[in-house]
Amino acid sequence: METKEKIRYVLLTLFCILLNYFGRQLAVRMQLPLWLDVVGTILAAYSMGPVHGAVVGLTNNLINALWEPAMLYYAVVSVVIGLVAGYAGKKKYINSFLMAMTVAVGITLLSVLISTPISLLIGEVDDNIWGRGVRDYFLELNLPRVLATGIGNLYVEFLD
Repeated sequence: METKEKIRYVLLTLFCILLNYFGRQLAVRMQLPLWLDVVGTILAAYSMGPVHGAVVGLTNNLINALWEPAMLYYAVVSVVIGLVAGYAGKKKYINSFLMAMTVAVGITLLSVLISTPISLLIGEVDDNIWGRGVRDYFLELNLPRVLATGIGNLYVEFLD
């Protein structure tokens, strides 16, 4: 690998980490119904491969865990997103609109399947007002906690 290419990888990786970080900060501060913290992970995964996507996702969670310790538990979700998006990009699964949407739905469902048990195990720490509101609404309808939490996670993850 040439020096120019190494520099490009480093700069793009840093850009993606910052994109995730500031996306999440924007979403939290403006109380948006999404996180905006995987855009950089997807960009890194697509442009540099699954390992880079996973590294960017993991780094984002490690940084956010400095202020929100629960984010450390969700690092596995970011790593899986980076790996799946990178693999899909490598295999050219996202070169058509239909396939890109199929991969996006798959990543969303995988994220919900991973994040829901984490949310339940750590006491449903959820600082997204929209996801928490959806979860609480379904809890008021007497849905089982696991289902209500899953739907709340789906609401936020789908938009992301």
